[in-house]
Amino acid sequence: MHNIKHIWKKVLKGDRQAQQALYDYSCDDLMNVCSRYLADDSSHFDAMQEAYIKIFTKSKAYDPCKGTLDAWMARIAVNECLQILRKQKRLILVDVKDTNREPRVIEDVYSAMTTLEIFKEVQALSPGYRAVFNLYVVEGYSHNEVGEMLNISPSASRSQLTRAKMILKQRLKKKTISMSYEEAR
Repeated sequence: MHNIKHIWKKVLKGDRQAQQALYDYSCDDLMNVCSRYLADDSSHFDAMQEAYIKIFTKSKAYDPCKGTLDAWMARIAVNECLQILRKQKRLILVDVKDTNREPRVIEDVYSAMTTLEIFKEVQALSPGYRAVFNLYVVEGYSHNEVGEMLNISPSASRSQLTRAKMILKQRLKKKTISMSYEEAR
């Protein structure tokens, strides 16, 4: 960790080698963030490029008292992903009614699946559901914060999340049932 602090100090001075070192240090993590929000590879790379441009041009905006450098960079990447979804007009969020109940989590549904299989199912969600799911469940933002980021109400965030969970649960359950059927053959 001491090494990244040293690199960051040089980034603040505009050192190109330090920028490359920061990129090498964080590239995989930011690619993972971008791939959670954007379904195709070209969009991942666009979001990452824009994120790094902002990271390097706005480096003085980072405040270590407000959180870690990794979290700050991830937030920039998330915002770039959301911006791309807005430009593509794929981030369509509606207030879904009649979804006040949280879906029950059945652990057996998930235990037989790999992380990659679950990731693929999250990727298959519509961009709006996927964005809310990732912001709330994966990134840990509150519904108020999600609402602010997506320009929706906190209740719309809650209903989108509930609907996303219900869709995921149905898909994962269907997948594990078919896996069980295949194993029984």
